[in-house]
Amino acid sequence: MQYIKTRLQLAESELIDLCDEQGVLKFLFMPENSQENGSGLLNARESFIACIINRTSDGAYTSVTSLLSSVHSALIETLQTQIDNLEKTRLKQLQVVEDLMAISMEINSQPLLKTTKKRKKVTHVNDDACK
Repeated sequence: MQYIKTRLQLAESELIDLCDEQGVLKFLFMPENSQENGSGLLNARESFIACIINRTSDGAYTSVTSLLSSVHSALIETLQTQIDNLEKTRLKQLQVVEDLMAISMEINSQPLLKTTKKRKKVTHVNDDACK
């Protein structure tokens, strides 16, 4: 991705991705794909369109901008639908994390129950008494 940013003279901070000619994003910027070799994610001899993924300061995915000037509006709609779905998924994941944190805080705020173990009384039999 660094190579593409350099070739397109984009800022290091830009979040970019590639899409195919049908508008299917490759999600190369996602953590699970960032360490994978590009040849495993992209097909040889396939054409791609570079896109900028726009986010707000809190990380919300808001829109996608094609870096190709002559893109059909249907392709832009397809890209935007994927970004909208990505944002919905992000929000669901955040909600799960918040719910787990709330449960954890609730558990941690409960008083600890102190349990005591009673020792069993052990009697020793004198070996001399058994003879």
